[in-house]
Amino acid sequence: MIIIIIVFSATLSPPMVRQLGDRNTVDTNLRLRGAETSPYVNKNVDYLEIGTLASRDWLYTAHGRKIEKAMLLKRKGVDITCITERNLLRFLG
Repeated sequence: MIIIIIVFSATLSPPMVRQLGDRNTVDTNLRLRGAETSPYVNKNVDYLEIGTLASRDWLYTAHGRKIEKAMLLKRKGVDITCITERNLLRFLG
């Protein structure tokens, strides 16, 4: 069995919360579909959900650091994919 590991980079947007529920609900739905979630980006992560980047200073935030780490791992050959909330919504919808 293949286990997909997903990391959330930031707080879910209000539209996402209205459609799918809070982060705990989304986490539960992902687990019911066989995925795992992780608070950290590492070489075992398959997807990084990047949410919305509302600030031009995103690089200096916690979610910016996760994106930066994912890009560094990608350059080293790790197969990690950044997805948007919309992609996650399609997966869960």
